[in-house]
Amino acid sequence: MSRVFSRLCVVPLLLAATALLAQKPSPAQPDPDIALARAYEAAGRLGEAESQLVSVLVRTPSSQEARDALVEVIRARNVRTASRQALLLRAAEWQARYGDREQALEAIHSVLDSAVDQKVLERAEAALAQTEPSWPGQLWGRVSGSWAVDVVLAFAIVLLFWFGLLAVKRILTSWYRWRRKWVVRTIVDPTRDRGGDLIMAAFSRLQRRPVAPSVSAGLLSLDKSTLGLRAVVLQNLKTPDVSLSEAAEGLDLKVGQVPVANVGKFLGALTRWLQDGRPTVTGTVTTTFGRPAKTLVRLTAYGPGHTIQSLQAEASLPQEAAEKAALKMYYLLAEPEATETDAEAMDALREGLGLLERYTKGQNGTALSEALERFRSTRLALPDLLDAYLYEGITLDLLGQHEEAASRFKEVSENPRATAVLSAKAAYNMAVAYMRTYKPEQLKKAADLFGKIGGRRPNPINDPVGVMAKAGRANSIAHYAIVWEGVVHGTLAKDETERNKWREEDWPKIQEWMTEVETIAREIDTDLQKIRSAKPAKATWWGVKAIQQLEWAKCNAEGNIHLNVAKAFLKAPLPPRLAALDADRSKYLEKALGSFKRCELLGPPGVETLANVATIQLELGNTAEARQYAEKIIALNPTYEYAYYRLAQAWEKDGNRERVIETLRRYQGKVGIPGFRALFTKYDVAIPA
Repeated sequence: MSRVFSRLCVVPLLLAATALLAQKPSPAQPDPDIALARAYEAAGRLGEAESQLVSVLVRTPSSQEARDALVEVIRARNVRTASRQALLLRAAEWQARYGDREQALEAIHSVLDSAVDQKVLERAEAALAQTEPSWPGQLWGRVSGSWAVDVVLAFAIVLLFWFGLLAVKRILTSWYRWRRKWVVRTIVDPTRDRGGDLIMAAFSRLQRRPVAPSVSAGLLSLDKSTLGLRAVVLQNLKTPDVSLSEAAEGLDLKVGQVPVANVGKFLGALTRWLQDGRPTVTGTVTTTFGRPAKTLVRLTAYGPGHTIQSLQAEASLPQEAAEKAALKMYYLLAEPEATETDAEAMDALREGLGLLERYTKGQNGTALSEALERFRSTRLALPDLLDAYLYEGITLDLLGQHEEAASRFKEVSENPRATAVLSAKAAYNMAVAYMRTYKPEQLKKAADLFGKIGGRRPNPINDPVGVMAKAGRANSIAHYAIVWEGVVHGTLAKDETERNKWREEDWPKIQEWMTEVETIAREIDTDLQKIRSAKPAKATWWGVKAIQQLEWAKCNAEGNIHLNVAKAFLKAPLPPRLAALDADRSKYLEKALGSFKRCELLGPPGVETLANVATIQLELGNTAEARQYAEKIIALNPTYEYAYYRLAQAWEKDGNRERVIETLRRYQGKVGIPGFRALFTKYDVAIPA
């Protein structure tokens, strides 16, 4: 019974044990703090992850999971730290090579103090070995930090600069003496006329290199001359080098609010010592006593070898005195063998050119005789200066002394020392002088000479004087009609019957002359188109004035041929066979008037243009206009005979006897025009001696 009972008790126990064994164990719940630490790690927030895991281990020291996670976080942090330290070492190496060595050492030491990676430590030790200075470097580092080094360096720099200046001075002194480089010292000017400033300005203008003169410079334009003052006076000089930096200290000028004098003093302080020994020019400006007071400029040049040259210039105007003194000194500097007398002659040339230029611009009608005196004195003082001959001839021609002018031009053209251009200009001017005598043989001589200068078809770009000569030939032929009897027959007709017979026979010859002038005029129009379309580099001779002069010469030839044919050849009464040409006479006069009006527009008109217009107005019956132009001529040239002749004719045509006599008495020159002389006889007025 008991055994049965015991077995019955064991069975339920076995069943219960079997049931317990059959059940699965339930998983352990994860620690939320460790999970948060892993999330921090995944986000790269290693510091926060490490702190979280340390707090878990403090709370549960036996947590293996927390230990494993902490090891992973520490390993990741070490890897990141090693990368940053490698970058820091790279920066330190760059600083050691190109930048601040002290900053490089500081960075390397910071890596050594915190590095745990073996490779980083080895690289840091190698960088430290390369960066740390050697014992001389360490010594220099200690010394360089003291003020004594700055003093020594400053002294060394000053010493080097001083020796450099001494070397530069020695070189410059030799250079100045070899090249004759001059410096203008401060001009002492106690006056209030700013004479020192004017001398500075004059030297500055002379110092600029003169441009090549235009073809028109030195050519008679059949009516006037075109000048190039600087090109004439300075073109053959050996240009000296003149510095004005020191003299600029005396300038009383301002640029904005900055005084130029202060700038000049600053530059002078820097260069004065270097320029010691350089040839110098000094000067003074004073005012003379007397009435009127004059400005006196004295300049002195101290040249190499203790040579001294002094000069003075006196004038009523301060600017004129400054110009005279500056040019004379400049000439003496350029020509060391020249004397003050030579410089005076060169200044006379300058004055003559200025007077001649004022005359050609219509600003001074009495300047020609004064200019002639200047050119003549220059020629006598400097007989080798051919420009003086050339411009004396131009002035003589403008004064109506054509034969004497031609002799001056001939002297230049036949002189072996004359350049090709100067010789051609002289020959051109000689032809103009021949032409303006208006004698048959001289006119033909002028036409032939113009033809030789220009040739058949001169190149307008390369032979500008030749093109101008072509226009001169057209003007010479245009004047044939004035003295057509002498040109065609070599003599004057015996009587009016023979003259009318010749007129009928010679009309084809007159037409031939007209055709030749018109043909040349068309050629010149073509030349002008080529000149205007040429590139400036090729048409170097042609300036605006030269082009105007060429166009003026063409228009003048057209006007002359029509005027001379109408007035001299077709004058009334016409022979029977030419009676039909009476209507053409007025037409030719109108054409001539249009051409001469065009000449007036091309520049200030000269006396011959004005005389031609006066003649046409007189022929057309416009006596008031004729008198107006005659008075303009007298204002330009009070000795021009044709002006008084036309003025007297205009008053006579109006029947005003008193004004005719008054005009005849006004003229005090030589009477050479036969018709003008006849008026003196007709009105019983004494012919001037």
